[in-house]
Amino acid sequence: MKSLHRKDKWIIGGIALALVAGGCAAAAIHQERLTLNASPCVPVGIYQIIPIKKPLHDGEWVRLCPPLSPSVRQEVRHHWMDLSASSVCADHLVPFIKHVVAVPGQTVTLSAKGMTVDGHLIPRTAVQFTAPVPNQYVHLIHYPFGTYTVKPGTFWEVATGIQWAFDSRYYGPIPDGNIRSGARPIWTWKESP
Repeated sequence: MKSLHRKDKWIIGGIALALVAGGCAAAAIHQERLTLNASPCVPVGIYQIIPIKKPLHDGEWVRLCPPLSPSVRQEVRHHWMDLSASSVCADHLVPFIKHVVAVPGQTVTLSAKGMTVDGHLIPRTAVQFTAPVPNQYVHLIHYPFGTYTVKPGTFWEVATGIQWAFDSRYYGPIPDGNIRSGARPIWTWKESP
């Protein structure tokens, strides 16, 4: 049997070290219940999955399954949304991390200018009417414009990281049952301008 050269031993040692480090990192991520958010709709980075507080409060981060609304089905049909066979959500939809902006009893007004909660316009929530995809002039489905009182068992959320963020402007209120967990930003990159 041919003996290994010194260089070969270093390469094998490096590979073994990388495998051990990767295993340790995976174990740490699993132990701390961390997830990577790669969507620019909210700050990209690492989030800790935490138990959800009851009752839900505006300002909280949640990890939720998208509702099976016409706008979500449009996103799937045009391949604008990620799917995963191992997802915990219906129809293989991948959970979102979003920012809660309105809870039961609050008033939401949705217009072309954006989403207003209790009379305060949320910045960067103007409704987009066409898809942000070159050469695909698709009219985007949005939730009907109007004023709504948030009903018990539901909430509204937003994602203002980018102009084209997909949130309650397009699919309306979310049932509390769609929440999978709370989310806490641990390490994020700066939001898009």
